[in-house]
Amino acid sequence: MSNHKTLIIFALITFGVLLAAIVFQPASVTPPSNITGLLLPKLGQKLDSIYKIKIVHAGDVVTLQRQVTDEPQGQSQTQDQSQIWTVVEKSLYPAKNTKIRELLFGLVHIKRLEPKTKNPKNYSILGLTEPDKKTSKAGQIQLLDKADRLITQVTLGRREPDPNATTPRNDLYALVKGDPQSWLVLGRLPTLGAPGAWLQPNLLEIDTKRITKVTIIHKDNETIQVISKPDALDQFTLNDLKAEESLQSDYILKDIVDRFSKLQLEDVQLARDLKWPEALDLQVKAQTKDGLVITIAAAKVGEHTWLRLTATTVPIPATDLTKDSKAIDSKPTDTSKPQTSKQAPVANKAESTAQARIQSKATKPPKKSPQQEAKELNARWKGWAYKLADWAYQTLNKRRSDLIKSDTEEASETSDASDAPINNDVGATDGAAIDIETELDAGAPTDIEMPIIPDTEEIDTNTEATEDIKTDPDTKSNTKTTTVTATPTTDRP
Repeated sequence: MSNHKTLIIFALITFGVLLAAIVFQPASVTPPSNITGLLLPKLGQKLDSIYKIKIVHAGDVVTLQRQVTDEPQGQSQTQDQSQIWTVVEKSLYPAKNTKIRELLFGLVHIKRLEPKTKNPKNYSILGLTEPDKKTSKAGQIQLLDKADRLITQVTLGRREPDPNATTPRNDLYALVKGDPQSWLVLGRLPTLGAPGAWLQPNLLEIDTKRITKVTIIHKDNETIQVISKPDALDQFTLNDLKAEESLQSDYILKDIVDRFSKLQLEDVQLARDLKWPEALDLQVKAQTKDGLVITIAAAKVGEHTWLRLTATTVPIPATDLTKDSKAIDSKPTDTSKPQTSKQAPVANKAESTAQARIQSKATKPPKKSPQQEAKELNARWKGWAYKLADWAYQTLNKRRSDLIKSDTEEASETSDASDAPINNDVGATDGAAIDIETELDAGAPTDIEMPIIPDTEEIDTNTEATEDIKTDPDTKSNTKTTTVTATPTTDRP
């Protein structure tokens, strides 16, 4: 009897354990299908209805407005030209369409990784609050339609960095308006930044081989003229350079001319809103071989120097145009290669050259006349005042004394050359030996995932290889450098 009761008790205990195991079984680690996926799954179907983008980030407000031109889009008109985005805070100046496209497609492809808090009191921990404050890590993006109706609103944020953490976290969090659920997300977006970060920066791009002279006129009428060297493309000198004078460097004049090859703004304002002085501080004119003249008129208004740009044309003698064309087309004959019997017949070469020229003419767009160029440039610049980066403006703001070596500098260089020791050792170099392997390793490319929204206002910075335009401190010349930063930023979403 006792054994029978024992078996019953044991059976009941076993049944209870199994029942508890079934009832309290932990949930599957696989998230439900409604958790993973796109953060904004329907946004891709609504891109054409977006006419305004409002961004609030670190106390700055940027409003981007889409303007559709009246002209129908044809073969010669791209989508970017028929759908122009402007920056409202900058008097509807054209925005950088490529950056806006990167923002919209980035939002379309943001993915949800993991649900976080639903409690609004905890949003600040994820950096999802107060995007209108300078110290906030949040960035709020509103997408609106043509009637200013809200399509969607997304707030992005990052945690405050943990000072005790050995590895800094760079997680991005998102909150969609109308849903209290916050998310850990994965995606790629451009720097949000202030209104100036969304401006179309390019003002002028002219091939320096076209430029024949640049004239700089100062307020006190000091005039400098940089001219191209005869029979030499892309080389320049001063028109009144004396035989006993020498330039500060071989590149200092080229740097002045290069400003016109890629002139970019830092800020823009309506010219009528500025109180212009009666006299200009600086006037710079660049003339091309086909008669296009670009004039930059600069004056200090308030704390900054502002520029107005105009384009005109001057007649060029036909003989000069013919001479320039021959100088460009003519190439020296290479006599270093031995003649062989395998060379193609002259007739075939001529036929091949003719076909190449026909193909080149068929694929290249028709060359614009200087008059057409001037008309288009003036239409773009009319009514605007521009501010350049200080280093770019100072490249143009040159005096003759900035370009020519003084007698003291000449004497100093002569003395240094005469006092230099003579090294007769075979294989000696002027400087210390360079570890070639170390140099190569230091420059090796690194594959690092780009953060969602970089920390700084710089373009393409933080954890990706980036190209940055910097200025040589000696020559003030424009150089392009590549920077790789291995530590991801956590300051801004």
